[in-house]
Amino acid sequence: MYAATSTAVRSLTSADAASGVGLYRGGGPGLEPAAVWGAIDADLQEASSLAAAGGGLTDGARTSVNPLRHDGAQRGMLVVCCPDAMTLDVHGALCSLASQTALALESVTLAATARALRQDTRFKSLIQNASDLLIVVSADGSVAYASPSVQRRLGWSPQTLEGAGFDVLFSPGDAALARRVLAELIHRGAGAHVVVDCRLRRAAGGGTVAFEAIAQNLLSDPDVAGVVVTLRDVSERRELERQLAHQAFHDALTGLANRALFHGRAEQALARTARRTDHVAMLMLDLDEFKIVNDTLGHAAGDELLIAVARCLSRSTRPGDTVARLGGDEFAVLMEGLPDPRRPTRRRRDHRSAR
Repeated sequence: MYAATSTAVRSLTSADAASGVGLYRGGGPGLEPAAVWGAIDADLQEASSLAAAGGGLTDGARTSVNPLRHDGAQRGMLVVCCPDAMTLDVHGALCSLASQTALALESVTLAATARALRQDTRFKSLIQNASDLLIVVSADGSVAYASPSVQRRLGWSPQTLEGAGFDVLFSPGDAALARRVLAELIHRGAGAHVVVDCRLRRAAGGGTVAFEAIAQNLLSDPDVAGVVVTLRDVSERRELERQLAHQAFHDALTGLANRALFHGRAEQALARTARRTDHVAMLMLDLDEFKIVNDTLGHAAGDELLIAVARCLSRSTRPGDTVARLGGDEFAVLMEGLPDPRRPTRRRRDHRSAR
């Protein structure tokens, strides 16, 4: 597991750019290394405090610190050191990796505990109170065991699920995926595991919830005799990722595409046009004397004007066109599929009188 995490870090930081990778258990005075590769040029106690606060970039963005969390508690941290500053995208990817590592380690721990303490009262209490969902699926696809958290999170009674097809838990769009993953794990043999995103159904038509699933083939283990599936609710994380992705490519004030998104779509449009006979047009616009608005009426009024211009441009363009705010009072419009390259200027009007 630790070696796989190190390999993933090197992949995310682009071809062995990481100079040091460290996985640590615990936190504070009880911090201890679990696996360390390369040189960790960081104060581990400061890194532990940063991990307890949610993690972040430090040392001029050359060190990424991410907590290993499970059930709301910090179980350790992932520290990655690079000779050059890391981007927020790389740090975000390492944050997701740390979350998956924590879930994977917890899944392995639960599976090992299940084998050793199947009838132990302490194990039963652990399963009874776990926040993650634990499902054991037989080779025929039926549920052999479902933890009580299935009822707390989704409203399904464990007794009702046991003996039923495990794909009943999944949304209609993911049921086929679940069956395919089970067949793949059985085909790959003992110890095979897979991590997938899926959506689970709430009981009695209560909608669906985003989950991350780790499934491991333990059919050959006589104490388990099934595929162990650990499921964690990631709906809040997925929503946060969606918001962050939107913020990365959209202007915070107007909600329009930003310069990065406009540049990417322009490149794609030009590449498509090279294979077709229609045309692409780019309209570049700015507001004359916008500074006067800010200086005389204040920046709040200037922001309102920019928002109004954004709405006007959005209403005046086709649904497939890209309207962007490039910065300040600069806007741009990307139009594709034009039979005549002069078409965007045919309805040109002088708007100075409306100022």
